[in-house]
Amino acid sequence: MSEDNNKNTPNTMTSDIGRLFKDICAQISEQTKMINALNDANASLRANMLLSFRISNLLLNSVLSKEEKDAAYNSFYNSINKGENDILESRQLEYLKLIFSRSDS
Repeated sequence: MSEDNNKNTPNTMTSDIGRLFKDICAQISEQTKMINALNDANASLRANMLLSFRISNLLLNSVLSKEEKDAAYNSFYNSINKGENDILESRQLEYLKLIFSRSDS
């Protein structure tokens, strides 16, 4: 019986709360590290994508005439743009414009 009374003393409860707080802080720290790593990976991926878009654009410019390039852009644009205004379609159109160096909508 005396052990049960010991578990509910203010010092024991304070100690439990302290341990719980310490565990929560450790978890937050680990999650912050993971988020930072994901942000770094995302930034690296975005930089690589932009580089590949620029390379694609250079290749298109060196291989296709302006008319062929416009026809290819229009074909890709029409296949992506279904009028649903979905976020993925919006991003695909953004990437397509980067590849083809287009600023029109």
